[in-house]
Amino acid sequence: MRNSIVFLGSILICSLSFAQEIRSIDTLHFTKEKSYSRIVARYSKNELVFGTSKTGVILYNEKTKQTKTLVQAVNCGEFRDLIVDGKNIYTCVSGDSGIIYHVNGNKVREIYRDACFIDDIVLKDKRDIIILMD
Repeated sequence: MRNSIVFLGSILICSLSFAQEIRSIDTLHFTKEKSYSRIVARYSKNELVFGTSKTGVILYNEKTKQTKTLVQAVNCGEFRDLIVDGKNIYTCVSGDSGIIYHVNGNKVREIYRDACFIDDIVLKDKRDIIILMD
């Protein structure tokens, strides 16, 4: 009986010491529409870039609180992943069509489209993108 109590007590202590802690954090509202961000990356010292579910790819300045839409929202899915490589941004849409966009400054180019679901993209080198899809 004593061993059972010691065993149960050690399980309780371990579960309490490794338990997750819930903290309240601020929510960043960068558009008026209700949308969530699947991916966020640092673009520059004061700027973040978000790939969202309904509002496209958004550049957000942390100092000025200003936003700029880099890629318009699409009806066929959500922006699921993005890569920042210097001033180049590569982003993918998942949904009915898998789409990959390349953004450089104000220039947006669609560089890939297929009837697939893209989960993730990885920049292998300056020329090759690896696409992970279903």
